[in-house]
Amino acid sequence: MTGKNISGRGGGGGDTFDFMITGAPEDLEVGLQKAYALLTDGTIEASAFKNWKLQTLRQLEFMEKMPQFKGIEALVDLVTGGDPRRPFLKKEDIEALSREKAQGWFDRLRREAPIEVAIVGDMKYDDVMPLIERYVGSLPKRDRSAAHLDKLRIHGRSTGPLTRHVEVETMTPKAMSFAGFMSADGRNVPDTRAM
Repeated sequence: MTGKNISGRGGGGGDTFDFMITGAPEDLEVGLQKAYALLTDGTIEASAFKNWKLQTLRQLEFMEKMPQFKGIEALVDLVTGGDPRRPFLKKEDIEALSREKAQGWFDRLRREAPIEVAIVGDMKYDDVMPLIERYVGSLPKRDRSAAHLDKLRIHGRSTGPLTRHVEVETMTPKAMSFAGFMSADGRNVPDTRAM
């Protein structure tokens, strides 16, 4: 990667796993080569997994004593109706994870999950498409949708009012509160404008 103006990063969000490549247009192919390697032979390194697990457990131990964190955790649970894609990890969740389980999950995603590609920037379509065809189009065939996830995308939120009281043991007395209302869905243009 020396002398190349390209970088890649990945992570999960909602029910997706994203890999973003950013940099100079002339180095896009190098970034796509990285993405291709990740999607064909990506491995979660044991040391990186161990460090993530230790760091996450320490961070969680600290955050469990913060009213701000516990408040946001409760708020997310309330407004999403317990959406299984949105929960905050608990200590027992993290301790139950292993590198092997994580690798199995990642292997299944890179083998079976639908792929969506978006190219944004100063490149011509005719210059980009051959690269996408080479590095994404050559991946094994997979379903184009994830309809099996549809049942998980339904919010079970009640009509309200939504309230929750959370007690947090803190070093010094501290409290916080949230108050608000549900806004309109962004696709509901009349309601959005009325707000």
